[in-house]
Amino acid sequence: LINSSLALTKNPGLSLPMKNFLTLILTIIIFQDLSAQVIQIGTGNTTNSITTASPVNTASRRQVSQMVYTVAEINAAGANGANTLSQLGFYVTNEPFYSIPGYTIKIKHTNQNNVSSALGTTGWTTVKSGFNYSPSPGGYDMIIFDTPFNWNGNQNIGIEICWSQVQPNADASGQCRIFNSFRGYRYRLSNNGGSLCGSTPNTRVNTKPQIQLIFKTAATWTGNVNTNWFNDNNWD
Repeated sequence: LINSSLALTKNPGLSLPMKNFLTLILTIIIFQDLSAQVIQIGTGNTTNSITTASPVNTASRRQVSQMVYTVAEINAAGANGANTLSQLGFYVTNEPFYSIPGYTIKIKHTNQNNVSSALGTTGWTTVKSGFNYSPSPGGYDMIIFDTPFNWNGNQNIGIEICWSQVQPNADASGQCRIFNSFRGYRYRLSNNGGSLCGSTPNTRVNTKPQIQLIFKTAATWTGNVNTNWFNDNNWD
C-alpha cells in the first residue's frame, strides 16, 4: 500500500487533485490496517456435538447463552488496555441446516470469571441487533457489530447470544470449536415460538466456544498535532 501511494505521486497521467485524493484514500486504508488488533482465545479441534448447545447449534429451535472471556485470557492472547471491540466470530466447523433468525449479540463488563451463575438481564449493550444468521464453516465466521463495545481493559467481557424460533423445524446441526473452561458456557433451550432474548440461561457446561475478537478496525482522524495525514499522533 505504501509503495502504491508513492507510485501515485509519480504518475504523470494523473492530475494533482486526483493524486492527492487517491493518496488520501490509501493513507486511510493503511492506518485502518495498522490499527486492527485480532486475537483468538481457545485452542484445539474439539467441537460441540450436533445435539449440544453452542452459538450455532439448532438442535433446539431457540437458545439464549452466556459466556465470559476473562481479561487474563484477552491479555494472554495479545490485547492489552482499553480498546474498542468491533467484531467477534466463532470457529464454525459445521453450519446449521436452517438459518438462525433474530440472532442477537449483547456484551457487558463483568467481574465474574465464568458463568457459574448467570450474568443477569441488565447492563448489557446490544452490539448486534437481531438478524438472519447463516453461519459459514471453515474458520472464524466474523460478525461485524452495529454498535462497537468500548472495553475498559480491566474487566472481563461477558457475552450473551440469543435468537428466535428457527423455521421451519429444529435440526441437529451446527457445530463450532470449543475448549475446556470451568463453567464456561451457560444456556437455556426451548422449541416454543418467539425469542429467548431476555431469558436467564439455566444449564452450564465446562467448555466454551473458541472465539476471535477484533478490536478497533478503523482509525479516527483527530488532527491533534497538525494536518499531516502520515503522522500517527493525528489518528485515534
